[in-house]
Amino acid sequence: MYKDSTNFRDAHRREAHPIDYSCEPPYQAILAEGEVIGEIRGKIEGKVDLLLDLGSERYGDPDPTLLAAIRSIDDSGRIKQLIKHMSDFASWAELLGSS
Repeated sequence: MYKDSTNFRDAHRREAHPIDYSCEPPYQAILAEGEVIGEIRGKIEGKVDLLLDLGSERYGDPDPTLLAAIRSIDDSGRIKQLIKHMSDFASWAELLGSS
């Protein structure tokens, strides 16, 4: 497979010490995009938690089906609207059916 021992040593060195791509621009761009996505998801989860806290005080705890529906909301604007209009509705079902 290897014609001489130098090629074998070089191949072994490459296997033992893989190339570090972490400083390469494409890798950094992928990391940055992942960080942005994570930040957005975190903000949405925080707003959903606020919606659940405020709504639970007003309407009581949502049943599992409604809880799943609330947790699946991934639109920050929709969450804001639901929070803003909580006082207009008497139940989770009415609130969620409003938009």
